[in-house]
Amino acid sequence: MATARHLFKADSDKPSYSFNVNHGDAVNLSIFHNNQWKKIKCTVYFNEHVDIDIAVLEIPFDISPRYALVPNSHGLLLGQSVYFLGYPFQMFGDAFNLNRSFPFPFVKQAICSACTKGDNEEVIFFFDGHNNPGFSGGPVVFKERNKGDFKICSVIRGYIPQEGKIKTNQGVANYTENSGIIVSYDIKHLNEIIESI
Repeated sequence: MATARHLFKADSDKPSYSFNVNHGDAVNLSIFHNNQWKKIKCTVYFNEHVDIDIAVLEIPFDISPRYALVPNSHGLLLGQSVYFLGYPFQMFGDAFNLNRSFPFPFVKQAICSACTKGDNEEVIFFFDGHNNPGFSGGPVVFKERNKGDFKICSVIRGYIPQEGKIKTNQGVANYTENSGIIVSYDIKHLNEIIESI
């Protein structure tokens, strides 16, 4: 199972890349199933580059049916639609009996806006869409042109916040809002983690 590395971040008073766990550590998590939180033990793995915000969780059982989704960003075009999945503000859809009593994620749409390389040659995708807290670590999927199957192209890190000021009759107020720019890491970096295990 994939998620975002920053979910394992240490307390906010520590450096931004301080984590509570290391590559290969056993961790205890809670997972929502049958309308209740259940504790599970799993192993967490990270990419060797600390700023690649992806983690892989090895858990002892499947939490959803397996689908033939290809983890590969090849064929993703600038300007094309993508879909991203997650649990905004811990909300979810009721799957009834369709997903073995696990909650369904929300599905949102965005447009592939840009792609760049980071300091460690990591591939970063930027999407134009409205992300919310709760989508971090979720997959971004797309359909390659003239092909019918969905492919996973990246894992969401979050969105870029936009700060501003507004004048009121009480003075100047500062605010932070969602810029609409979603940041995600190429799925190949998740594959690198799996290959290193």
